[in-house]
Amino acid sequence: MVSTDSENGSVKAIIEGEIDLYAFLEIDVSATGDEIRRQYRRKALQYHPDKVGGDLDKFNTLSKIYEILSHEDLRRQYDALRQARANREQNKEQLKEFTRRFQDELQKAEAKVNNNELSQKRRFTNNLELLREEGIKRRRVLEAELITNRESSNTTEIRQEPVESYVSYKDLPTPSHKVELLVTKNDVYRVIVKWKFKPELRDLISEDVINQIMQTFGSIKHVQKLPYQQGSRYDQAIIEYENIDGYQSALNHNYRQSASLWDGTKVRKLASLLRECLPENSKSNVEDLIYDIKHHKNLPNDFKLPSRTHIDEVDSVLYSKILNQLG
Repeated sequence: MVSTDSENGSVKAIIEGEIDLYAFLEIDVSATGDEIRRQYRRKALQYHPDKVGGDLDKFNTLSKIYEILSHEDLRRQYDALRQARANREQNKEQLKEFTRRFQDELQKAEAKVNNNELSQKRRFTNNLELLREEGIKRRRVLEAELITNRESSNTTEIRQEPVESYVSYKDLPTPSHKVELLVTKNDVYRVIVKWKFKPELRDLISEDVINQIMQTFGSIKHVQKLPYQQGSRYDQAIIEYENIDGYQSALNHNYRQSASLWDGTKVRKLASLLRECLPENSKSNVEDLIYDIKHHKNLPNDFKLPSRTHIDEVDSVLYSKILNQLG
């Protein structure tokens, strides 16, 4: 029999992986010969060109598929080719995952630098504000002395003491200020844990699984998985520990560095998705702030993303938002 162009096209599509034989027949990879024959007959009646709504191309493709799957040696060779193609796709996914991890590490390093710069800017601004307030108080004291001296000169002998001139706050000595993060001991020890959002794994990370992961740090009273925020890179849950030791251990762990803490457990792979753990009342998150600025969320109505020549305006907005969120 002379092969038609349609048949040649079907063979090429099968070899290049454009058509999956099992998917076309709507059968499982482990289907028996009888199951293949029954499905072939059903499809042949559906696609036969003499039938209303028939399809000659699909009928020819169906014939070629049945020829391959009904032949033991041809089916075995096709299965091997199909598996090799699947392995290749899996390797591509692994490469993508390695790339994503590398990008996460770069973002982590960049965020660390940004955090240091923001912390230094905050300390500097706090010192300036304190100096300004001290300068105002000092000026008021001096003004009061001047007024008193003038009033005294009208009724009594003029004072001989020199009157101190105005002193700018910039000329005052810089006081040292130490900022510490205080953890108040109380009966509630709640943290918010965040992990990388993956749609395909969302149903696997239940409150029970989160409990198994986070109880590594201490006994847990309650776990509450929070609703996913559309567009966010992370899922999150609230964990309440029974004592302050578990609470502090969970906060102090570096989740981005390694998941070796869960080696040998059933939750090791899911634990590797963890990215951050914060006190429940803390909302300081540099990535959220950057997202807000890029998408113009929670910003002043007249604010527009400036050019590089107006970068101080961006710093000002970031700084104000951090103070508001920490407060």
